[in-house]
Amino acid sequence: MNFEGFIGGSATPLSKTINTERTVNLYTEQDPGTPKTPASLIMRPALVPWTYIAPGPVRALFMADGQQSGRMFGVSGGYFYEIAQSRNVTTLGQVETDANPATISTNGSGGNQLFITSGGLGYIYNLSTGVFEQILDAEFLTPTAMGMYFETYFLNLQRGTNTFQLSAILDGLSWNGLYTGQCSLTSDQKFAMALTARTLMFAGA
Repeated sequence: MNFEGFIGGSATPLSKTINTERTVNLYTEQDPGTPKTPASLIMRPALVPWTYIAPGPVRALFMADGQQSGRMFGVSGGYFYEIAQSRNVTTLGQVETDANPATISTNGSGGNQLFITSGGLGYIYNLSTGVFEQILDAEFLTPTAMGMYFETYFLNLQRGTNTFQLSAILDGLSWNGLYTGQCSLTSDQKFAMALTARTLMFAGA
């Protein structure tokens, strides 16, 4: 039976006494070639959860490449996880938390390490041995805003400053207080860094 005006999109004006129609997960498809059914409501494609890492929020995701290709890692809440292709989730360690995103980077097959920053602290996960540990080197600058990998070194950006630091070659557990640099063109505090075409770039405010 054809109900004139029944099939349509959402119509939710400010006043609910006028109209409260709302179409959820459906879209209207017109069919001018069939007079009896001028329009139909079609289900729209939806997303299906692939896996779940508690307790949330998810603050970093990272997919390894090279010899570790296919291994996926994440930071959710105060925990560091590995997410297998089978969708199984393994807790690898506990990290400090704050309101900022976490970061994950790797030095590849040269060092087989992941460098994780979270809550102003740094951590290393050994991809070969499965050992997860906090960076306790006294010369590691904290609080850290984020980390990344560049030309055999891990980089550590110190939060609230314009100072960045390099690790030892292919070793994120060893840091030298002399291996530091500062952005000298501007005096604002740097909150992020990025690598593009082998050029290190900083964002400040």
